[in-house]
Amino acid sequence: MGHLGPSIRKLAGINRVQKRDMPKQPSQQGQTCSHNPQANYTLSMDREQMFRRRFWICLVLSIPALLYSPTLQTWLERLMVPTWLDFSILAFPGSVWVTPLFALLIFFYGGVPFLRLAGQELRRYRLGMMTFLALILVAALAYSLSTLVRDYSPSTFVIDATGALFWELVVLIDMLL
Repeated sequence: MGHLGPSIRKLAGINRVQKRDMPKQPSQQGQTCSHNPQANYTLSMDREQMFRRRFWICLVLSIPALLYSPTLQTWLERLMVPTWLDFSILAFPGSVWVTPLFALLIFFYGGVPFLRLAGQELRRYRLGMMTFLALILVAALAYSLSTLVRDYSPSTFVIDATGALFWELVVLIDMLL
């Protein structure tokens, strides 16, 4: 194994941690310092408060995204058997775009911290939970964006938001936060 390059050894986790590889001081980007437990505690409390604040804001933003979702509207119509409830969402021109726009807003506000923390893990060659969660969020966003396209032929490329599945992305981010 002595012939492996340093980057391959680092990727495989073969390299032992040496003093020169250890960070000298904790930074605001989530690195910890083993000789100062108070700094580690402060960084974790700041991160917890940030996630809590983003959760409540994303939860409020997810209400219109979920109410205007065509899939959930169909489910609500089926579940509300009594006709005296007569629940319907206010329809206006462009109301089909409420769910995709709010879902993108929620992704960029609530999902970006997962992407940033995954970037830190990847820069340190340590795949962890944030990398996994970021991969899930990017896959959910890509799938939701792909549901916008209705006809794949080059001559009639149609984008339609009536059947899009952005509500899944919204619920996923709310649950992760």
